[in-house]
Amino acid sequence: MKILNEKGKLFGLINIVDLVIILIILAVVGGVGYKYLIKNETLFPGKKPEELKDYTVTVFCPMVPENTENYIKPGDVLFYDSHGELDAVIMSVRSDDISITPEGVELDEPHPYLKDLTVTIKISSDAADKRIMMAGIQINIGKEIYVKTYRVELLGYVTDIAE
Repeated sequence: MKILNEKGKLFGLINIVDLVIILIILAVVGGVGYKYLIKNETLFPGKKPEELKDYTVTVFCPMVPENTENYIKPGDVLFYDSHGELDAVIMSVRSDDISITPEGVELDEPHPYLKDLTVTIKISSDAADKRIMMAGIQINIGKEIYVKTYRVELLGYVTDIAE
């Protein structure tokens, strides 16, 4: 038996062009199915924590423009691009005057357009895990993290963690 017959059919059953088209369609359908069903955990959800524990995390964000505090409010949900909305909510925001410039020079009066922000965040993390995790990042004192909402992205340092 020939692989291709005189009519161009593979094993005498199907035209080679038709077979290529069918394989392309199956690859596209399989890719879409993987992206939307499996990767997004619709069909096969990942392990969800049985119990969550709340932590209060304080983040110090130095030298931010003074109007930043107008765009970050208690109740805002933290958001990371790859994880979407997180189990982390801003509880409070405190603004303090800066008396030292970024270059280390002491000022007689507060800085005219920079402020220090202290942001308190409630993070819900897996109670069975000793680590406090947010968007795949372990939260530790001194850790540099981004406080990111839909309107603000601030670089800060974790200064306190309370249960």
